[in-house]
Amino acid sequence: MVIGDLARYGTDPSFRNPEAQARLIQGLEQARRWTEEGKLKAEITKVVPFDPISLQQAFEAFSRGEINVGKVVVRCP
Repeated sequence: MVIGDLARYGTDPSFRNPEAQARLIQGLEQARRWTEEGKLKAEITKVVPFDPISLQQAFEAFSRGEINVGKVVVRCP
């Protein structure tokens, strides 16, 4: 499993130089190609219904670091 934390790339100062940004763009383009080819898929950690309580609970769990790998999917009616 490979974990890419896009939030880190936006906040970590070591990723703000032109070389690091170019590598990030290159990596994102590769990830897009692999996704299109079926070689890469998002890991869905949790599915929550579209209601205020469930959304708040999922956000709080993410903020506490309980959901830090994968994606949370919100099921809309």
